[in-house]
Amino acid sequence: MASEQLSTSPMARPFFPAFCTASMPLSTIEEFLFKSHQYVYELSHKSMPTLVKDPLLSIMADATESHPRVVSSPPLQIRDYPFIGKSTEELARHCTQSQWFAILDERSERDKTVVIVEIDANNNTFHTVRTNFAATQFVLCSLYDGPIGIGELQDQAASQGGVHSLPIQFI
Repeated sequence: MASEQLSTSPMARPFFPAFCTASMPLSTIEEFLFKSHQYVYELSHKSMPTLVKDPLLSIMADATESHPRVVSSPPLQIRDYPFIGKSTEELARHCTQSQWFAILDERSERDKTVVIVEIDANNNTFHTVRTNFAATQFVLCSLYDGPIGIGELQDQAASQGGVHSLPIQFI
């Protein structure tokens, strides 16, 4: 897999894990990574220059890892999808360094959407919202940085037909 090692110091954002729970073409996963990074890159140049432009998504392709070690970038060389059919709870066990992660599921290829999951460790529950490919890294960083909460994203998704999305001019 073509990957780039980035800083994981405490001051840096974590890498955000992304899991494939359904079989899909590698091209769909690469499209997801490209669109998510492209949106953040475009936004940083057009209206938010302080936004982190570096890719922060890591496709989890090793069931023995407890957290992502490198970011993923196309072209990918994934040969196995060890998380097909796994539950949110099972996926959360691989998120030891992040409270948030993304799931590419059975709708992802068709809708070009993913499910963002927030782990609520206090109540041992999960909160989810579906978002489009382009919004993924921006949403995960926004949740991490704190300007928005998962409830606000869920409200936006409900008003947008069930999928949170971003302004089309950047997609």
